[in-house]
Amino acid sequence: SSVLPRFWWGRRLHGHAPAASPWLCMGLANCSIGGLERSVTAQRNLVRVNEQIGDLRVVTYSILADSYISPGDFPQCPDAQRYMGQRHTLIKKEIALLDPDIVCLQEVEPVVFDQFFQQHMAREGYDGRYMKKSSMSPEGCATFWRVREGRGPGQTFRLIEQHAIELNVAATEACRKSGMDPTQSRVLYDNVCLALLLRPLVGRRAVLVGNTQVLSHAKQPDSQTLQTALILSSLNKAAQGEIKPVDCSSRTTADNDPAVLLCGNFNQLPDGPGISLIRNGFLDEKQLMVLREHPPPLLLDPQRTGASKVAGQLVDLLRPYYVNPIGGMQSACKVVLGNELRFTRFPSLHKKGCVDFIFATHHLTPVACLDLPNEDLVKPGIPSGSFPSDHILVYAEFCSTNQALHSVV
Repeated sequence: SSVLPRFWWGRRLHGHAPAASPWLCMGLANCSIGGLERSVTAQRNLVRVNEQIGDLRVVTYSILADSYISPGDFPQCPDAQRYMGQRHTLIKKEIALLDPDIVCLQEVEPVVFDQFFQQHMAREGYDGRYMKKSSMSPEGCATFWRVREGRGPGQTFRLIEQHAIELNVAATEACRKSGMDPTQSRVLYDNVCLALLLRPLVGRRAVLVGNTQVLSHAKQPDSQTLQTALILSSLNKAAQGEIKPVDCSSRTTADNDPAVLLCGNFNQLPDGPGISLIRNGFLDEKQLMVLREHPPPLLLDPQRTGASKVAGQLVDLLRPYYVNPIGGMQSACKVVLGNELRFTRFPSLHKKGCVDFIFATHHLTPVACLDLPNEDLVKPGIPSGSFPSDHILVYAEFCSTNQALHSVV
């Protein structure tokens, strides 16, 4: 079969694209790989800016842990595709269609990583690492990177460092430095961030890839945003070589100042304070008001004996930690499409929203992403016979700033 599906020219979608350089849409609907004609990914358009083809292709996908599927959930999904096996086979085919260089998966159970993804991805030319969430959570994050050349003009990598960022540990440290008891502070949850420093085998800038799923409690935006801030701080320290990796340290000065990718399910909509912190590099007064208004104030007993109780909002008590030391990061889909995707999660018509993102520092220029499938295909909700998760896959292509751009021919 051909390496790429056929192309056609589409109308320029947004005014910020130069009029002389129309957008390019790559139709995947005519490409079938191993039964992928049933896949949602095969029915989506790949939107390009200025005919550019990236040299780095990235996927993030929250694949829905089997442990979270209870009897009666997702009635639109056939019984045969509700659990391990059929769903994960379709997920692997979706990934194979796009031939990415880096794959970030969330809600991956250990048995799914071991039995379905690790060996399969190795056969496809990838290596991978897995990090389970803390405590009793049944799932975690898996990141794969290409070690053998694929079909397209992508990159292959060598693992330089692995960092296992446990947000419980980071939040506990922040609370104790601020004289707070973390067990009273709405900060101890089992979320993690798996961070890998990858060195391209061809001379390009190293890439630090963060893969995470942020707390899902929508009524606690202060806790969610603190987790996001702690992730950004930890990634910045990892990028600067300020924290000790858990594995594979063969870092050299050539790996300093890497590009940073942050991928995952952030469980906030595009206007949420956590997403604003990533994109803008800071929280404005409007976002701070959101964090002060929604959750109830904390009533804390300071660790200092004899001190009176302290009442306050989490964002004020831990204000020095609600920062983004990396600076503003761009959302790939927003750069390419002009807006974020309308939804990436669609368990039902009333619970849809865009919560999955691929963010990058200025070292990487977004040049393409997958647009949404027709919403009629997704209703009344997913997973379904064609959609293997309650989230859709997010895909983006980047051009490295020190790499010449390729054009579609």
